[in-house]
Amino acid sequence: MEEKQSQISTFVGIGLIFLLLYLWMQYSKPPEQPEQPPAQTNAQQNTAPAQQQAATPGQPVAQVPGDTVNNAMANARFGAFAAAGAGTEQFETLENDLVKITFSTKGGAIKEVFLKKFEKISADTAGVETQNPVRLLEDSKNRFEYELPVMGTAAGKVLSSELFFTAAKNGNTITFRADAGQGRYFEQRYSLRADDYAIDYQVSGNGLQNVLSQQQLRLNWVNHLDKLEKNQTYERTMSSVYFKKADASADYCDCRSNDVESLGQEPVQWFSHSNQFFNTTLMANGFTFREFVGETMMFTDADPDLKLLRTTAVLPFESGSANMTSIPAPTNLTAFGRWVPRWKILFLLAPVFSERSIAGSCTRFLSFSPVISVCRAS
Repeated sequence: MEEKQSQISTFVGIGLIFLLLYLWMQYSKPPEQPEQPPAQTNAQQNTAPAQQQAATPGQPVAQVPGDTVNNAMANARFGAFAAAGAGTEQFETLENDLVKITFSTKGGAIKEVFLKKFEKISADTAGVETQNPVRLLEDSKNRFEYELPVMGTAAGKVLSSELFFTAAKNGNTITFRADAGQGRYFEQRYSLRADDYAIDYQVSGNGLQNVLSQQQLRLNWVNHLDKLEKNQTYERTMSSVYFKKADASADYCDCRSNDVESLGQEPVQWFSHSNQFFNTTLMANGFTFREFVGETMMFTDADPDLKLLRTTAVLPFESGSANMTSIPAPTNLTAFGRWVPRWKILFLLAPVFSERSIAGSCTRFLSFSPVISVCRAS
């Protein structure tokens, strides 16, 4: 009898559990969404066709408020160059038997220089050495830009490095043009000479008289030097900013410590960012740079870069153009002898620590040219 009552209690308990579970499921499920009326659904489906019909040819399209804000911001930042303030970066190249130069349409400047005849030596953590191509100006942190004094901008200037240029290539000449509207533009043109490292470089403008507040451009050049030699410490102390004033011999910033050289209104004919045996030089043709400031910043062997070099200078733009020569090259007399006047030379001895780059003992020269090295094979 007791066993029968126990079974009945068990069945009743199980039944109560199922009942509670059913009630919990009924009261805990989310409420159903009311069905949308057909009229409202049709109205939503017809929204896009109605908007498309509104934009019929010949009728002005209402500007979206967000576009108005973006255009206002672009005009405040870039002024007449607002159209060139947006775009997609692309790359172009100029090449001969000695060098391959890569340019970017963002900024219209050199992105990398590949020297075909030279190699650097790198060693891994195990001390295993490998030979790699020598590339100059390749660091993504580098900057080569002009401050364009554009009227009507919030900052009073526009940086050419922030503009997107259209590229046109003809043979070994490439032209980069930043649109300023109404047929106006700022232009940079590069022509690579055959069998030479030299580049004929021109900056110019068209119709910018009422766009620029003053007829001069300030150049900002920031260069993180790559490690090219086996002895980094020695290479670092032999790398610096070189420059030549119009009425003086070539000079340079302190090689062994942080240094700044500011020349004010003294005319400068050329300046150079130099590794121990490679450099990139910018020479003025028919004018002189003013307000030159050269700066060097030391790094350590633990840093990824060898050294930081900075240069700022002002070039005149009254005529609407300025012609220069840019030379990214090894600093040897063979490369420079074709175009460097043989002026007074000072001799400085410097050993060489790379193999194929420049092997042997080396005599460094300091003259009208940037640092020039003449080496004999060992």
